Amino acid sequence: RKKIIVVAATLPVWMTLRSIIRFVGWVVPPLGRILAWTMPVAVPGLTPGAEPLTIGEDKYGNRKEYSVAVIGGGIAGCGAAWNLAQDGFKVT
Repeated sequence: RKKIIVVAATLPVWMTLRSIIRFVGWVVPPLGRILAWTMPVAVPGLTPGAEPLTIGEDKYGNRKEYSVAVIGGGIAGCGAAWNLAQDGFKVT
């Protein structure tokens, strides 16, 4: 119970730091990646695994396709699947 209170109390701090690191990463990308690596929360676009996937062609002209599995068929899962399908991903 104590851990939950600590996490909830410090969440605004982490979100503020994440925003600052995103700005630093926009100005100086290598520094932003280093700072994002030290954070306990993901920083979109800078943390390994949080980079956006792009649909398009590779350097040889082959079409890149990604398959995505959406777990859960509720409102959020269906919405995520629909958005991913609209963006060109194969959704399972």
